[in-house]
Amino acid sequence: MALLLNAHNRYDRRQIFHCHSRNATSELRSVAQTRWAYKIVAICKWTTYLTLCPVVQNPTIFELYRPKQPNMALEVGLKH
Repeated sequence: MALLLNAHNRYDRRQIFHCHSRNATSELRSVAQTRWAYKIVAICKWTTYLTLCPVVQNPTIFELYRPKQPNMALEVGLKH
């Protein structure tokens, strides 16, 4: 799954986020990989980041969370 996120251009991309996906028969937890979506524009304080997460096939639930704060997960709505 790919997510586009907007954040301050000084955001530390090394911050670890985890992904959680689930369907009727499987569940997967993995580490998200975040990088710039494009080269930072010097005059802009915000930029777009691309976050990639491996997920189960046909997920019914997808969440992004920080390992030390799993109760504050961001659930992403999915349409099939």
